[in-house]
Amino acid sequence: MSAKTIFVTGATGFIAKHLVLQLLNAGHRVIGSVRSMGRADEVRDVAAAYVRALDHPESIGKRILMADRFIWTYEMAEVLKAAYRDRKIVTRRAPTFVVRILAVFDKSIASILPILGKRTDVSNARAKELLGMKFTSAEDAVRASADWLIRNTDI
Repeated sequence: MSAKTIFVTGATGFIAKHLVLQLLNAGHRVIGSVRSMGRADEVRDVAAAYVRALDHPESIGKRILMADRFIWTYEMAEVLKAAYRDRKIVTRRAPTFVVRILAVFDKSIASILPILGKRTDVSNARAKELLGMKFTSAEDAVRASADWLIRNTDI
């Protein structure tokens, strides 16, 4: 099989990082997206918030989350599949019982068991209230990231 460029969503996740290593060892080029606790951050929103915070001293010392909402990695894959129908985008999810079985043999996978399948919802209420932020939707942020990667890399 010839080497391919493969895009992996959630590439730093406990399962995906093993997939990424296997793909790299097989000679493929891997480009990965990462997320922070399921937040769909849009870099333009974050930059705008920083600028707005300069004019709002009441934001000093406050933790302000810059995200539209929580989004699962499989939801990101579904957004990409709908947007790029000409590309092979896998949307299958590993069943929980399979992950639990793998965890018996791989301790790095075992470490995710306490959070497996649990949402970590975020609140952007403070950003909206203090800074007047209106966030790019999680879906639009995913598409914008993919568009940039397609234009600027060979995936």
